[in-house]
Amino acid sequence: MLPMLIPMLTNVIGGLVADSASNLAKEHVMDMVDKVVPPEAKTMIDKVVAADPTNPCGSMTELVERMADPLDDSVPSMPSMPSIEGIEPIKFTLTLDPSAMDISIERS
Repeated sequence: MLPMLIPMLTNVIGGLVADSASNLAKEHVMDMVDKVVPPEAKTMIDKVVAADPTNPCGSMTELVERMADPLDDSVPSMPSMPSIEGIEPIKFTLTLDPSAMDISIERS
């Protein structure tokens, strides 16, 4: 799931700072990212961004900065989503007991 969240996160942040109708400066957005994203998670995100062959960036910060630059068209506006081919779906049964308000989930 993490590999799918990273492109979505970078796309949302990049969209916030690249949108000319927004008054969010990239510095303020990245300051907030620094405050709420733990350093370990930022390191992991940077590794995934650097490993993505579809963009030339080495970190999330660089990716956001380049997405915010209207003259930089070498960075894709939407990072590629990982393929889910070959991933087996998880099947489960959800049971609700309304009298006790109990929920049980069993993997099938």
